[in-house]
Parts: sequence; structure tokens; C-alpha cells
Amino acid sequence: MVISVTPGISTTDQRQQGFEEAIKKYPNIEYVGTEYCNDDPIKAASITTSTLRSNPDLKGIFGANLFSGQGAGTGVRQTGKKDQVSVVTFDASPTQVEDLRRGNVDALIAQHPNDIGDTGVRIAVDYLKSGEEPARTQITTGFTTATRENLDKPEVKEYLYKAEC
Repeated sequence: MVISVTPGISTTDQRQQGFEEAIKKYPNIEYVGTEYCNDDPIKAASITTSTLRSNPDLKGIFGANLFSGQGAGTGVRQTGKKDQVSVVTFDASPTQVEDLRRGNVDALIAQHPNDIGDTGVRIAVDYLKSGEEPARTQITTGFTTATRENLDKPEVKEYLYKAEC
């Protein structure tokens, strides 16, 4: 299943679309659909617990953003099914990192916020210097997958979000 924020946000819509395209390659896996939590981790936890009641054999949840995944981790913990259900989610907040350490979540897809900011500034400065409108192309800034096994490695730690600067 997918838990996402709300329809109409391009980034999370594309994540959901990518998930749905990939899951079609595995016809033996039943996809139970997408539920929306409106960026509320409490609602995401409730969605998780109710879905696990109606689909007790559910094996995986994809959280399309921070609060979706945070709530999924909470719901899996509350139902006692963290050994049965794998949760993979975007973002790497301190709460999500703790959920990963405790086994409530299995992987975090950490974005590279510094690269995102740097790229935005470079494009803006280039525009201000040249007066030429930037090319309209897709820009990717990468991601890092954090797991319990690699969480403390320097090349992963640098992408875990900080509560304070």
C-alpha cells in the first residue's frame, strides 16, 4: 500500500506513480491502493492500523513523504507487526531515524536538501547575471537510502535531517 499526503502535489504524485508502475512488474503481489493522510502522522497511523485489520497479511507500506511514513511506522508499531510489515518512506527526520533504529521502519529515502538549495541558488544567480531565462529541464539532486545497517556511516549520516542547525 501507499500512504501519501494528498493528491495534486507533483512530487508525491510522481512517487506514487513510480511505485504503481514498479509494482505492476510483480503480478503475484496484491496492491491494496493508496490512502491519503493530509500530512497528518496521526491520520497516517490510523490508516495503517485499519488497513492492517482489514488486510492482516499486508507485507509492505510505502510512505510518500515525511508524515505519511512517520505515521506508517507508528501504526506498524501499535499493531505489533513490525516484523511482518516492511515500511519504506521518503525523508529522514529525527523521528523517522529513531523509527528506523527501533525497527518500525525499514528504509528511509533521504533527499539531499543542501544540493537542492545549492542548485536553486546557482540557477537564480545565473539568471540574474545573464538575464536569460533558465532552461526548463528536470533537475535531479539525488537521494540516499538509509537502513539500520548503514545508518551510522558518514556517507549516509550527512543526509539525515537535523532538528537544529
